[in-house]
Amino acid sequence: MAGTYPARNARPWRFRAAGTALILAPVALFSSAFSLAVATDTRQPAISQQLYSSLPRAKTRLGDLALARALAQNAQSGPESAATVAASAINAGLNPRTRLSIEARALSSLADTALSPEALRQLAFVAEDEERRATLLDLARRVSRRDVAAAAQSAELAFARGDHDRGFAVLDQALAISSRLDDSIFPLLLRSSRDRDFARLVRASLSADPQWAERLAAHASNDSESAALFAPLAGALAPRSRALLVDYGAPLIERLTESHRYEEAFAAYRAYARGPQDPAAFGSQPLAPIDWQLVDQFDHGARRIGSAPGSVELFARARREGDAARIVLARRPGSHVLNLKLSEPRGSGGSLALTRTCLSRAGDGASEITRAALEADQVALRFTVPDGCPYQSLRLAIQSEREAISVLVDDVAIERSAVSGEGQL
Repeated sequence: MAGTYPARNARPWRFRAAGTALILAPVALFSSAFSLAVATDTRQPAISQQLYSSLPRAKTRLGDLALARALAQNAQSGPESAATVAASAINAGLNPRTRLSIEARALSSLADTALSPEALRQLAFVAEDEERRATLLDLARRVSRRDVAAAAQSAELAFARGDHDRGFAVLDQALAISSRLDDSIFPLLLRSSRDRDFARLVRASLSADPQWAERLAAHASNDSESAALFAPLAGALAPRSRALLVDYGAPLIERLTESHRYEEAFAAYRAYARGPQDPAAFGSQPLAPIDWQLVDQFDHGARRIGSAPGSVELFARARREGDAARIVLARRPGSHVLNLKLSEPRGSGGSLALTRTCLSRAGDGASEITRAALEADQVALRFTVPDGCPYQSLRLAIQSEREAISVLVDDVAIERSAVSGEGQL
């Protein structure tokens, strides 16, 4: 039984365990340090170097961090074209000591791990000779097609040489492989699309619905400058592309109008609405403010009460007033009229007001206001579009003079009018 075993066996067992621990301790310590170095080398490579000085990835990560700092300093100048982007990346303003340090670490990494794509890419970055740079980048990309940073540098070199076809082909391949550099590659791609020949390549690719098209739309909808550059390209998207989801179109159009980029906003609208603007769709379409945007406040506004025609209600509590709906137009100069067919009025003493404001890249311009009483089943609110007023904002407001009021909107139309100035204040 277990209780009859001699106690004398316990001490030799403890000695054997201690001896085994002494033998395995260095191995365990090495394994632990290596594991920790691998776990931290993407975040704190300097610590990794201290833990395990021969870890190749830490050497290349330190080089990448040095390059990133240099690129961040150059990015502050805001390059405007593919060629200047390439120039700023290739001649990143590295001081000689930093350049030599990156080169030494990259060569050391190659000594540890032959044909390291990261090390080859870094050697290409610090190379003074353009042909050597191109050769090293091609080798890095042959070793690993997943090194999208090498692909981005190769594309920059091609753009700097004016070879847009090659540059875009490399970018397209990199984007298909990985999304890691989207935030770096997409601004480059969109800025380069200012060039007519390059824009042609982008449109041709988008029409084939590449897998990165949806990621590009998401990027553009979150950045005003990218949104303005993406909008003219959106019309090339494949009809069934997920990049045409309203989830991207709505914030894209809203961002463009908020930044006064009305031409681009209408270009994006045509792509996402799949057709021209329809002011008759009163509050039933999602691409505001080029579609009608209903304003639903506690004491005034407009709200949908169903899905059928006549399902929008204008309302105001007693002695309250405020906006009910808004839209942005691109009407030609002349006289126009907003016609509203109404039904089921409740309360009396109400009125509607229409404010037209000219819009441009410089901001809001001249305004005019037209008013009409809510006393009939049809209300006509006239407005004029003067010369030099390419885009217009219309704001429809409701006012209650005495008691609470409401009315249903059965039909909305905006038409040219032969009469100008009638009913204007």
